[in-house]
Amino acid sequence: MSGSVTQTTNLFPHLVAEERHRDHQAEEALFLTFNVDLGYFESRLLGLLRATGARVTVVADAGVWAPDTRAVKFAGRSYQLGLVDGRTAFHPKLMVLVGPKRAIAAVGSGNLTMGGWQYNHELLTVFTGDLSGMPTAFGDIRNAVSELAASGLLDVVTQRGLADTSRHLDTLLAAAPPVDTGHRVHASWVSPLITHIPAEPVAELNLFAAFHDPGANAVKNVMTRLQPSRVRVAVQPGWTHVDAIALSTVLSTYSASTGADIALLEDPSSPGSQEARYRHGKLIEWVTSDGQRQAFTGSPNLTTVALLKRAGDGGNYELAVTAPVEQTLFPGGQVIDPAIVPAPVADETDASLESDSQNVQVLSALSKNRQLTVQLNRLAPTRVAVELSSRDDDPDVWHQLGIVPEGARTTTFDTLVPAGSRVRAATAERGPTAPMFVTDELRVRVRSIPEKKASKTYNATSKDLFGDDTELLNLLLDDLTAYAEASRSTRLPAAAADGAESRAAESLDRDTDPIEPWLWLQEDAVRRYGPSLASWLLALPQLAGNETIAVPWADIITAEQAVGLDDDEQADAVDEDLTEDEVEATTSDHVDHSDDVERLKLARRRWAVKSQVVV
Repeated sequence: MSGSVTQTTNLFPHLVAEERHRDHQAEEALFLTFNVDLGYFESRLLGLLRATGARVTVVADAGVWAPDTRAVKFAGRSYQLGLVDGRTAFHPKLMVLVGPKRAIAAVGSGNLTMGGWQYNHELLTVFTGDLSGMPTAFGDIRNAVSELAASGLLDVVTQRGLADTSRHLDTLLAAAPPVDTGHRVHASWVSPLITHIPAEPVAELNLFAAFHDPGANAVKNVMTRLQPSRVRVAVQPGWTHVDAIALSTVLSTYSASTGADIALLEDPSSPGSQEARYRHGKLIEWVTSDGQRQAFTGSPNLTTVALLKRAGDGGNYELAVTAPVEQTLFPGGQVIDPAIVPAPVADETDASLESDSQNVQVLSALSKNRQLTVQLNRLAPTRVAVELSSRDDDPDVWHQLGIVPEGARTTTFDTLVPAGSRVRAATAERGPTAPMFVTDELRVRVRSIPEKKASKTYNATSKDLFGDDTELLNLLLDDLTAYAEASRSTRLPAAAADGAESRAAESLDRDTDPIEPWLWLQEDAVRRYGPSLASWLLALPQLAGNETIAVPWADIITAEQAVGLDDDEQADAVDEDLTEDEVEATTSDHVDHSDDVERLKLARRRWAVKSQVVV
C-alpha cells in the first residue's frame, strides 16, 4: 500500500482488498453523504464493512432524508445513522476505513446511493496508507473530521463515531512516515473552498458540475480568480441544473473584457447520445502557464453556497480535493447554443437550496437504560407529537408515544423501545415528518468479530452449558481462568499517586475516549464468548454480535454477514429435520434440570466451586 492515491470511479475493490487481509484490523468506518439509500448500503456494503472489524457510522443531510423504511433492517443495531441539520446542505462525500495498521479514505462527488456508487459519472479520489507510509492528505481528512465532530451538529453517538475515526487516523499518522503526493483535502466548515484555488493567471480552465448558480456567480468568481486565457464549460442539456443563457452571458462578458477564448459545450454523454449517462461529478480544472494540470474535485457544485461561503456563514458543508493530474478529467464536447438548453426546474435534491427553517423532525432517538431520548432538529415551535412504529410492527403502523413541549428540543420517555424501531415527529399544521431509527449504543459501538477468531464457546448458549456434556463448562472455565489472569496483570490499583493512574490506564491498551469503561468489558465478552454467553455471564440483555436480525413484516431477511439458503428445497429439508421436541426447545426460555443424573449435577457443582476461585 505504502501511501498511494488513485483517481477512480469505483471504491468497492478497495474495500474488498481490505477485507481480504482477514486480520479484521479496521476500527472505524465513516461515511459522510448528502442523499443516502440505506437499503442499497445494507445489501451491498454493510456486511463487507463489518467483516473488516469496523464499527460503522453513516452521516447524511436531514433536509433530504426520506428513508424507505421497509428496506432498512440494521440501522441503529449494526451501524449508527446520524443526521445533520445545518440550515444549509450537508453535502460532503467522504468514506474513511481506518485501523491501527491501515487506512483507506475516499473524497468524491457520489452520494451513498446506487446512482452515486454505480450508475452516474462521478469523480473519486482514493487514498490508501499503512505503517510504511501515509499520504499527507490523511492529515487534512483527520482535521476535517475532528472539526465536524466538535461542531455541535451531531448527536452523541454519531459524534463519538467521528471522534474515534479522527483519533485512529491521528494514531496511524503518528506511527507512519508521511508521503507527499501533492494532494490536499479542504473542508468548507474550516474555510471557504474558493480560497484554495490559486489567485494567479492560468492558460486554460475547464468546468463542469451538476448544479450552477442561477446567475452563474460561482463561475464568474472562479474566472476572476484564475484569469484564464481559455475557458470551456460542459453541460448536459436536460440534466445539468443550469441557466445556460445567464452562464453564456457571464462567459461572453469575461471574454469581452479579457480577450479569452470561451465556449459552452454539450457533454458527449448527454441525453439522446449513445453514451448517455448522468454526470454528477464536479470539476474545476486548470492548466498553469508552464503546462502543469491541476484539478479541484469533490462535492462542491458551481454555486455560491458551495464555493464562496464558509459553512456556518451561509455556505454548504462541502469537501474538496486539489491535486495534480496527468490527464484531463474534462469530458469535452461540441459547442452548443445556450438557447436550446432547457431552463432549470427546482429540485428537492438541489444542494444549493437552504433547508426549510420551519420543518420539525427527529434528528436522533437513543434507547438507553429503558428510556428513549428523542432529539428534534430545532426547538419545538408548538407541541410536537412523537410517534412510534416498533421494530416488529409493520412500518405503516404508528401510535403516539408522547409530546415534546413547546420550546423544548430534547425529551426523554420512560419506555423500553427496541433498537431499529422508527420514531417521527408530527405537528397539527404539517403532519408527520420523515422517521428516524432508534439507536442502541451498545450495539452500534461494539465491533463485529468473526466467529473463527473467537473462543470455542462463541456459538454456545447458557442452555448448552448445562447439557449432558460438561466439556463446554470446562472450556468456559479455562477461558475465564486465562481471562482473569490477563485482567489481573493490567488491573488499575485502588489508589494511585498523581499521574500513576493515567500511566496504568495506558497499559490497558484501550482507546481513551469518554465511553463508559464497562462497555469494554461487554465488547471483550462478546468477542470471546459470543453474544448469547456474554449476555448470560454479565446478566445483561442480549448483546450485539454476528446475529440474524429478523422482523415479522419482512418477506426476506438476511443477516448482513450471513449466507442464506440456496433454494426452497433446502429450506424444506431444514424444517423437516426439526423434531417437535427441538422446535419446543428453540422457544423455551428455561430448562428443567431436576431430572438430570447425579453425575452431571456433581460435575456442575465442582465447576461452580472452581469458577468462584477464579473470580
